Amino acid sequence: MPAVLYHYIVTQADEDEIDWLFGRTPGTALNGILRFLIIASTVGGIVKSNANISGGVGGCQAEVGTSGAMAAGGLAHLLGGNNNIITFNAAEASLEDQLGSTCDPVGGLVELPCIDRNLSAAIVAVTVAQAMAKLGTAFVSDIPFDKAVTAMQQISENMNDQYKETSTGGLALVMQDEVKARRPDLFPPTRELCTARSHMRISLSRTTC
Repeated sequence: MPAVLYHYIVTQADEDEIDWLFGRTPGTALNGILRFLIIASTVGGIVKSNANISGGVGGCQAEVGTSGAMAAGGLAHLLGGNNNIITFNAAEASLEDQLGSTCDPVGGLVELPCIDRNLSAAIVAVTVAQAMAKLGTAFVSDIPFDKAVTAMQQISENMNDQYKETSTGGLALVMQDEVKARRPDLFPPTRELCTARSHMRISLSRTTC
């Protein structure tokens, strides 16, 4: 969200919006920055009300996927002449790109791979917003946004709990040794982590439990 909004401010915002942003003018009009935030909040509210936005419940598709959809919808709304069709075409395309994404922070910290995933989601958000704005209202996504939200919730319910911000699966599991060597304070061995490690086909000499 901040990255995509910054992109708009740098590339699209006019002088009045910039002056308002930095408090140089009071400004009472509903400018592009505010419209971006309002539309993004609407997109996020739809997901929150009909699915979830928690990595602990739905994996990164719920966190990164939702924020990417919010950013794409907000930017597309501005680039596409404040049109709702363009807005939700972009939001759907961005969310669809993240369906099934796991939440497996290495060392229990939302730094790796979370930063990279947010970066890629921001790039996708800008790309699909620009694409949908160019396609215009003549194009309507074959998959409505609310259906993508429903799919995301179903995937959340079926996703293995190891991939829901527990750090006992995925990258968090396979990178444990490497990260522990650098930051041993991050890895107090838990029962769940030891159990997960015991099921991996890795030499016992490389395990930490």
